[in-house]
Amino acid sequence: KDLDLGKDCELYAKMVLEPLNSISSIKTKEWMLGNHEAWLDDVIESNPGLEHALEWKTLLPELKNWTVIKQGGFYALGKHLRFIHGDTLSGTTNVTNNAAQKYKNSIRFGHFH
Repeated sequence: KDLDLGKDCELYAKMVLEPLNSISSIKTKEWMLGNHEAWLDDVIESNPGLEHALEWKTLLPELKNWTVIKQGGFYALGKHLRFIHGDTLSGTTNVTNNAAQKYKNSIRFGHFH
């Protein structure tokens, strides 16, 4: 009942993306695709006519100048620090150790909710 993808994206853009885009000192901005964007891809695959309406590029045009990191990819900050979305990590026991072993670096991730 309360799900409204269009309104949710507009609010997110207004509260998060637009303020970030207005900060001129931020030279690069990265957006990590994750499981939620993959869910949209699944809907699009089953309903090709919705492709333009449900693409993240359409829903969040404020991302047009951001670097997009594909699901499962990472962003490297320096030689030894990696940022990942976190949705591709498995398990809940020792997840931080598993992430460090998988990426062989210091790792920062979110996703777990």
